[in-house]
Amino acid sequence: LSEEGFPAKPAPDALNALIKRNSITPSEAIMIGDREIDVRSGYNANIDSCLFLAMDYSDTCATYIAKDSDELRKILF
Repeated sequence: LSEEGFPAKPAPDALNALIKRNSITPSEAIMIGDREIDVRSGYNANIDSCLFLAMDYSDTCATYIAKDSDELRKILF
């Protein structure tokens, strides 16, 4: 979406555009990323976020933290 001129993460503009373009209810959306800047953009878009990281990390604004695909699956389903 950078080619569409959206500001870089953690600005929520690109996420908000994707949510609107795909008729997604924000309360059903989740931003999954492996960096704090990813989950910060979800936070700034007022949607849930999940930090997908194989190590311990506590300094995050993420709604969830998943260390492996099993944990991520439990969060998503």
